[in-house]
Amino acid sequence: MVDAGVADRFAEERQQLRSRAMLLTRLHTWRTAAVMTLFQSPLGLLFGLVALWLLRGLGGLIATGRAGEAEEKLRAARNIVLVGAAVAALSLVISGIFAFQMMRALPTQLDNFARGASGDIP
Repeated sequence: MVDAGVADRFAEERQQLRSRAMLLTRLHTWRTAAVMTLFQSPLGLLFGLVALWLLRGLGGLIATGRAGEAEEKLRAARNIVLVGAAVAALSLVISGIFAFQMMRALPTQLDNFARGASGDIP
């Protein structure tokens, strides 16, 4: 039979490995999100670079068992990526509103241009 102390130790090691693997998965996920943030406009490059700068060296922290520091850095980078995505979404909505206003005014402007070109407007 397996000694209860040995089984507990192996269970604890399995739990540490599992938490380390989950942390590495989150690191890769948010690093990918930071790279994708680089391509968002208008300030995606800035937010993405800051997030990638914060994520540097995180794999080493996880490998050495300093999960607390790794969690803090990951949380900060995640917040930067989320703020960058929110800024990009807001700029997309604002540009959509302006594009809609321009398209709504386009027939009137084209009509005025046509009347001006034909000499109907003094």
